Amino acid sequence: MGPGYIPWVSVDFAPILPLALQKCEHLYFEGVNELWTIGSLHQLSHFSTVTELSLYRFATSVPELCAFISTFPNLERCIIRSFRDLGSGGVTFDDCSYLPGPRLKLLHIKSYHFPLASDDPFEQGFLEWVLGTESRYTLRDIAITAQNSNIEAVGDLLRVVGPQLEHLEIICQGLGSSRESRDDESEFFAAPQSLLVDISFGLGIHNHLDLTRLTELRSLRLQYPTYIMIHALVSTITSPFLHTLSFQIRLRSTYNIVSGKHQSIAQLFGQKKLKDRLKLVRFDYESEHDAHMVQKLFEITYDDFLGPGVLQVNQVEGDMPDI
Repeated sequence: MGPGYIPWVSVDFAPILPLALQKCEHLYFEGVNELWTIGSLHQLSHFSTVTELSLYRFATSVPELCAFISTFPNLERCIIRSFRDLGSGGVTFDDCSYLPGPRLKLLHIKSYHFPLASDDPFEQGFLEWVLGTESRYTLRDIAITAQNSNIEAVGDLLRVVGPQLEHLEIICQGLGSSRESRDDESEFFAAPQSLLVDISFGLGIHNHLDLTRLTELRSLRLQYPTYIMIHALVSTITSPFLHTLSFQIRLRSTYNIVSGKHQSIAQLFGQKKLKDRLKLVRFDYESEHDAHMVQKLFEITYDDFLGPGVLQVNQVEGDMPDI
């Protein structure tokens, strides 16, 4: 982009579409790779009927993303899948402070490379910005990608919004290479650095993710159910309203389903404090194994610990988060 370049979003999008789409409720952006200007962002405030924003393969700076979300006056739902940070642009966090900020009810971020926390201790991070808006009082549904670099920021978010949160999904990046795809032998011979990452991230989960404050939680979705720290996380749930637990699994060996690790979490579900509440325990798995056989193995492992009709097993394709 040469000197004097004016982004197309400032020329063709922001000045025209808000006035042309006066009844639009859901905006979906895919493959947008632009740095916005504060002027073009202000023009987006004319999208007064938009309540849901979906961003896929969206690239801009983090302050501009925050300003972008802030400009939709009635936005309630924001879904981000695959984001790339373009670094510094024409909008700063100081500019964001002059915008009203969103009152989000739902925030889903399913992108492994999304910078939830800032690398610069003097720079505001995305989650810190969210907690500085009215969304800290209105959020009810969160899906978020946790990893070593942001686990403390994720913990801070849950600590603040936890008491009002009803639906939570935590996508764990950093628990080795598809933990559920390992059998006992392959896990024993796993690379030392992979095991160190597992241990480090597990300690982060233990130290920073506190589900005891989520007293209004209705549903929880996690990965790697047999991992000891995920097991421990589930055991800390105190919400009397919890009715749904779901898990994402990449399954290469059917032996894993009947292993001692799955037996252990099945027994956890069988404890009275969970069994009396749970109406649905769902496993969404990616696998090339016969679906009927997988279903039967899950039933053998879990049915004795769950009420009738509680277990649900679904074979999915490409349901894991974008990398």
